[in-house]
Formats: sequence, structure tokens, C-alpha cells
Amino acid sequence: GLSSDSDAYFAAMNIPNICILFLLTGIKETFLPKYFQVKDLNGKLSYTSMMIRGTFYIAFIGSIIGIFISLIVVPLLFSNFNQHGKQIAV
Repeated sequence: GLSSDSDAYFAAMNIPNICILFLLTGIKETFLPKYFQVKDLNGKLSYTSMMIRGTFYIAFIGSIIGIFISLIVVPLLFSNFNQHGKQIAV
């Protein structure tokens, strides 16, 4: 980047983006095939609501854990950042 602040911002945005992409890919690969399988059994509304609730809880718990892990992981991964850059990234 052009500065240490922009490098820290780039790092702070890419790590959550990777987690979101993993979550979206997992939903796409597991939810849709199972949805069409359950659709034939007339249980699609129940399955959809269970999937949405489950995804919400997993994402919420993952976010809380990610907040605490970022305090440890970001300084280790980006040790070349100055203290201000580490604070921005965390």
C-alpha cells in the first residue's frame, strides 16, 4: 500500500472477507442440494428456518471468537506493522 495505515486496513478487511467467503461457499454447497431434497418431502419451510437460525448462531459465535482471537493473531501475522497499524488492523 501507500502507507502503513492502508496496509493495516487491507489486512483488517481481508481476514473477515475470507471467513465470509468460506461461510457462503459452505451454504451454497450444502444448503441448496439438501433444500431440493427436502422440498420433495414438503418440509422446505422448516428446513429453511433451521438453516437460517443455525447460520446466524454460527456466524454470531464465530464473530465473538474472532474478536478475541484477532487481539492475538493480528500482531503475530503482521509483526512488521507499527503499533498504530496493529491497532487499526485489530
